[in-house]
Amino acid sequence: TGFKLAEMQGRNPGFLQGEDEQKPEIAKVRDAVAKGETIRALLRNYRKDGTLFWNSLTVSPVSNDNGELTHFIGIEHDITALKKSEEELRLAHDQLDQANRELEFRVRDRTRELEEANERLEKLASTDFLTGAYNRRYFFSRAKDEIQRAVRYARPISLLTLDIDFFKRINDQYGHAVGDNALVELVVSIQAMKRPSDILVRFGGEEFVLLLPETDCDETVKVAERMRKSIAAIKIDSGQGAKISMTVSAGVATLSDAEDSLDNLLKRADQALYRAKEEGRDCLRVAKPFITE
Repeated sequence: TGFKLAEMQGRNPGFLQGEDEQKPEIAKVRDAVAKGETIRALLRNYRKDGTLFWNSLTVSPVSNDNGELTHFIGIEHDITALKKSEEELRLAHDQLDQANRELEFRVRDRTRELEEANERLEKLASTDFLTGAYNRRYFFSRAKDEIQRAVRYARPISLLTLDIDFFKRINDQYGHAVGDNALVELVVSIQAMKRPSDILVRFGGEEFVLLLPETDCDETVKVAERMRKSIAAIKIDSGQGAKISMTVSAGVATLSDAEDSLDNLLKRADQALYRAKEEGRDCLRVAKPFITE
């Protein structure tokens, strides 16, 4: 403590408390003494130079042979080093907890970034870069599942094929940039009219496919006609001071009871599209029923 023995003899040890009386702890000591009980307390005491030290105090009653309380013995231990170690350990634990939380946050953020990156990669792998419609790779994977589901549960499913009429003329006369814009505008128009469950695909060049689950032939024809008319109303900037328009030919095929093949459905829709082209374009034709060989 820095005090000499002569400075401490005969004095109440409370002087070591300085102005920091720690009333709850002192009250417990006084209460135990009053009851003649042993008490252990941890006190903040101060050295002669005013620095703090932690005092582990044990006060025990002493009785004579007759069991009469005669006095108390107080034993004090300076446990400042232990308290310092405990505090350092607590701080280390707090720092470790904080580091773990920060690591968890970083891992969570990194995981989210990776998930978002994977989603972007998946989107890039499954969509057409120019128009944002799905690509053939995605179509064949998804369409086969939809066909199987329709067959398993005997539900209707239809396929609509669309092809821009005389698209090569647009590219040749106005340039590929205008042709690209026409493709984008067509997709925007269809996306605005289709259902979330419908799958729009850029099948190749100026040809598009729309798969319509839970849709029979009559309803698909109505949808196709609305889309055809909407596309015909689109006005595209030619880059030469004038607006140009485009038309599409369409073919519709609906999965029949005897049919369970995506290839057959595509083939029949293409045949219907070919007839629409042959019979004047800017029109829709329905595929002939599937015939088993």
